[in-house]
Amino acid sequence: MQLKSLTIENFRNFEKVNIDLTNQNVCFGMNDVGKTNLLYAIRFLLDRDIRKNGFKESDYFRNERDRVIRITLGVDLSDRLKDEDSQHIIAKVGGARSSNELDNFFFQVEGTYDISEEVGIPKIYWGSNLKDLDEITQNGIYSNLDNLFKIVYVDPTIDLEKTFSKNRRQIFDQNKLDENDITISNEIKTLGIEMNKKISSMGVIQSFQDTITEEYRKLKKEKINIEMKSEITINGYFSNLIPYIKKENDDNIYPTSGDGRKKILAYSLINHLIQAQEGNKIIIHLVEEPENSLHRSMQIALSKQLFNSKVYKYFFLSTHSSELLYEMDNTSLIRIYSEDRIYL
Repeated sequence: MQLKSLTIENFRNFEKVNIDLTNQNVCFGMNDVGKTNLLYAIRFLLDRDIRKNGFKESDYFRNERDRVIRITLGVDLSDRLKDEDSQHIIAKVGGARSSNELDNFFFQVEGTYDISEEVGIPKIYWGSNLKDLDEITQNGIYSNLDNLFKIVYVDPTIDLEKTFSKNRRQIFDQNKLDENDITISNEIKTLGIEMNKKISSMGVIQSFQDTITEEYRKLKKEKINIEMKSEITINGYFSNLIPYIKKENDDNIYPTSGDGRKKILAYSLINHLIQAQEGNKIIIHLVEEPENSLHRSMQIALSKQLFNSKVYKYFFLSTHSSELLYEMDNTSLIRIYSEDRIYL
């Protein structure tokens, strides 16, 4: 599959724009000219978590609700004999693909504002003939389109702690423990119980428990006791894991410090999660101004990841940094600029 075109009509600051694409696309331009809005257009089309909320009045060009928002992505399937993504699309879309047009295919979201609901209701379509697309049935917020694509949006303020915490359960899936891990897990639980007993036996802990229990009972007449416990036993030992730095030939461990290092580690974590995920969805990355908090060498290192790693087969990158284009090759450059207050 090759990304071929993106058309945005009546969405936010775009009245109508047609963009030629490749699989790797770089958006550049001054601040507040619409780079984020272009990424949001793609999210409205392919990300059900964004689409489910519908289009607000402010999503319409100049707030003109009588217009129809239309966002259309065109792809080229001429590599279908050898490319798994093209074959995946063909298998999923079935009869929506015309025998008269085997190479080109379109995905579209359309939003007509419903005054009674005060929202633009998204309808999604696909097909080979742009003038006669098939509407895709939606079951709640789900549709067959969501079985094809997964949008991975990486915002400029990506946070290591939040990213790690959000995905901790997926990273350390206890259903994937082998026999040795299960044995160790049971040993840890036993140690945790013993640790809590030791903690509770400390005089300073018992004194505090008695004091806080008494204070609580003054406020609420309940026959309960307050006891201090380690959350390792309560929530499980995975819940307390956080990444540290360990340098070669150094037995000490150090906190993961520095915004740049944390950001690179967060990107590494996202890459791991994408590669480890089950299923064969087509992943499209939307990476917004990642240069924030990264010095020059880290920007170049990230550039190598973006333009050379198989993880980033399809992506849209918005940036002000020339360093992030260090490894750029066969890439579509999308310049966004303003003219007479209309964005082109």
